[in-house]
Amino acid sequence: MPTIISNGRCRRDRGASRSATLFTRGSSTGLLALVRQNHVVLPEQVVCWVQDAVGSGSRITRAKRLRLGGWHVNHALDVLDSRGRTHRLILRRWARSGWEAEDPDYTVEREGRVPALLCSTPVPAPAVVAADPAGALCDVPALLLTRLPGYPPRPSDIDTDESSLQLAETLARIHDVAPSLDAHLADYRLYYDRSHATLARWMPATSIWRQAVSAVRQHPPETTMTFIHRDYYPENTLWSRRRLS
Repeated sequence: MPTIISNGRCRRDRGASRSATLFTRGSSTGLLALVRQNHVVLPEQVVCWVQDAVGSGSRITRAKRLRLGGWHVNHALDVLDSRGRTHRLILRRWARSGWEAEDPDYTVEREGRVPALLCSTPVPAPAVVAADPAGALCDVPALLLTRLPGYPPRPSDIDTDESSLQLAETLARIHDVAPSLDAHLADYRLYYDRSHATLARWMPATSIWRQAVSAVRQHPPETTMTFIHRDYYPENTLWSRRRLS
């Protein structure tokens, strides 16, 4: 169904051709200007999808590209709804070429399922506002999430014993998530061949690193399956006033 942009809002025209994208006079320029903050330009169909997800009469008032994290294209959005309430959201788009081959398990479906499973646990997680797993409405597969408070860590946030303790305690809470949730998720699998592990180029060829590689090549011992983060390190966390948020 084609999209008509009118005064920064989207509506569907059921009578027009499916292959057409129509704009009222001057509205396309206004829409692009609306999201061209910090050199940000979002595709029109993405803007419409976001605004439709928040509700009729909603409009994006602020968009900022988040530079950290290269696996997705992430934007922080402020969306004003028809009642005057501002929704602080994260738009995550699977726009990086080749992600399907490099990490086929890292899909919108899987990422969108986890926040719903965590909502009743002590682990802080965003809520899913909308999902487009196949990219049928957006230009690529996409996920729209609520935005959690905080900012990426600064050296003063994480260079202390207290911050290390906070990181460890939060990781323990993640691992303590009820085993019943495991039934909703596929088992983790390695994205490399363990038996052919070698030293990375940046690793010095010392005995300790060679021992580490030898350990990686061995079959892991039997253990209890548990819930994991999958990419847990300080740069993938948010902080506020030196507290992990």
